[in-house]
Amino acid sequence: MLFRNDSTGISDLVVDPSNPDVLYAAFWQAQRYPWKLVSGGQGGGLFKSTDGGEHWTEITHNPGLPAGLLGNIGLAISRRSPRASGR
Repeated sequence: MLFRNDSTGISDLVVDPSNPDVLYAAFWQAQRYPWKLVSGGQGGGLFKSTDGGEHWTEITHNPGLPAGLLGNIGLAISRRSPRASGR
């Protein structure tokens, strides 16, 4: 099970079409007030599982990914080249 903190949840989850054991999850930390939405925070990040979600590895700081606080992330895996999507 994935958990970061009380103000962060999974905003997107995708399954590799060529291998259903490979999953990617994006965390989004957000807080809604009546007068504003705070989007992004220390809880944001990306995770990968290669065993159907039993265990997860954080890939947030892998080369090629942006640094700093992350906002709402949308994920997709290329159907044409699924292996290139999750290096």
